Amino acid sequence: MVTRGRYTVAFAGAFLVGCGGTHANDAVARAHAFVVNRCANVSESDVAAALDPASVEGEEAESTLVQAPPKNQWTAQPGGARVYLRPARGMTRELLARALECHAARVAAGEVEARADDPYGLPGRNVGVQVDSSGDGFIVRVRAGSSDDAATIRARAKRLAGE
Repeated sequence: MVTRGRYTVAFAGAFLVGCGGTHANDAVARAHAFVVNRCANVSESDVAAALDPASVEGEEAESTLVQAPPKNQWTAQPGGARVYLRPARGMTRELLARALECHAARVAAGEVEARADDPYGLPGRNVGVQVDSSGDGFIVRVRAGSSDDAATIRARAKRLAGE
């Protein structure tokens, strides 16, 4: 996968976060394994600031470029959303990334219920979460494995941002 500007490139249909929901049991099993192996010291309270509408500065669509046969042409498809967050006191990029990864895995595994304005996780689906520093805040990229899931993530991000 390569990121160029506003697009994320996924090669030859191998989408970035797995099965796009066609194998929900596999997604749930992977999510549960992630929670067990990597989230013992991360609680849902660590995600509170990212789910607080007052912390959100804005959001925008995330597109994914996919190379499709037979002519290997690149096409843009909905990929998810970018959420711009104000930093919480003491929060680092690494802490926020792990908290959101664990939250997304807990939602996918059915251990936590996602709110209607929670763009960071989908029940029974694996989503990709990437956090970058933007100087005085964070950019959270949330990516889905299907266009339908990407639309759900984008709609939730818009609700969280109050749009």
